[in-house]
Amino acid sequence: MVKVESSSGPYLVGDVVEFDIAVRNQGNVSSGEFSVADVLASGTQLAEDNVLNWVENAGVATLQVTVPLGPG
Repeated sequence: MVKVESSSGPYLVGDVVEFDIAVRNQGNVSSGEFSVADVLASGTQLAEDNVLNWVENAGVATLQVTVPLGPG
């Protein structure tokens, strides 16, 4: 997993900070269902308009992916 900030600061309290997350299947067969988890920085939370349905629990954001990820 690679995470890159895709918005530019400086930021103020309440600003939205956007990230792009890329996941790659390094195996030689398609994956089944999988989840992506990202520890949120202290003092941050998921945006209310979270369109991909990430779930936050105890400072960890998790996305359940139901579409297989092809190899490579």
